[in-house]
Formats: sequence, structure tokens, C-alpha cells
Amino acid sequence: MTRIDFYKLASSDLRLRRQLVCRITEKAWRTGITIYIRAADQEEGRLLDDMLWTFRQGSFIPHALLSEGGGIPDNVSVLIGVQSQPQQGYTGLLIDLKLDHAAPQDTFERIVVVLNEDPLILQQGRLRYKEYREAGFQIETHFLDAAGNAVMAPPAQEKA
Repeated sequence: MTRIDFYKLASSDLRLRRQLVCRITEKAWRTGITIYIRAADQEEGRLLDDMLWTFRQGSFIPHALLSEGGGIPDNVSVLIGVQSQPQQGYTGLLIDLKLDHAAPQDTFERIVVVLNEDPLILQQGRLRYKEYREAGFQIETHFLDAAGNAVMAPPAQEKA
């Protein structure tokens, strides 16, 4: 069954959210799995494309930006796009930033949803959380401070 992780960043800064995506991507890339980053829109896709080269001193994550109607490049394990999923081959990890609907649950081994304090992102994230929970998925929630460091979970009444 697909593993689902929600990361909640204690900041509304979209750049910090994208930096967290880069950190998660780098960690997953080092394990050798395929990664599909589903950006909210083309602009965010371009920003992530740039950040994956520069987010950290010495970072080097080979990746490609999937263009509208474009094919998937050969031998690239990290792909960025806005489609629900690429046509083939990227089934390891989905990092979902679009949040307009739940990702195809049977396509990916793991789904990561990255939230922050932006009200719209939180609202969409809560809907995704509810959809996944109602579908019977076990969900892990990770709470992070603004720097992306793990913190103790907030009180029980607060959800992802």
C-alpha cells in the first residue's frame, strides 16, 4: 500500500516550502528511487527546476522539467511537472504541491504532501488528508519549524 507523509512547515514563506521539497528530493534521490514533483503551476515548476541546482552549496540533483506535451527525458530519476502523473516510469515518490485533488493512490510507492502556514495550502492539505484517511491509508504527519527541523507535534486538536 502507498505510504503517505504530510510535512507541515511552520512558515508561510513559499521559498522555504520549496527548499524543504529540495531537501526531501535530495534525500530520496540518494536512495535511487524515481521521483515526480508535481508543482502547483508552471512558474513553480521553473522555480523548483532552478532551486534543485542551487538550494544548497554543492548540491547536484540531476532532474528535468516536463514541458506541456513534452516527452520524458531518458535516464533522469527526478522529474518536475504539473500533470497528475507522468506517463510512465515515475512510480517511486510523488511530492505533491498542487493539492487540487488526491493523487492516484495506486500509482506511487510513497506520496509526500508539503504544507505550510498559507491558509489556502492548509485548507487544500486538510482536504487531501481527509480523502486519504477515508480511503484507508495510514498517514504520517511531520511537524517542522520554519528552518525545516522536526518539532514536537502540536496539540491534538490541530490537524495537518
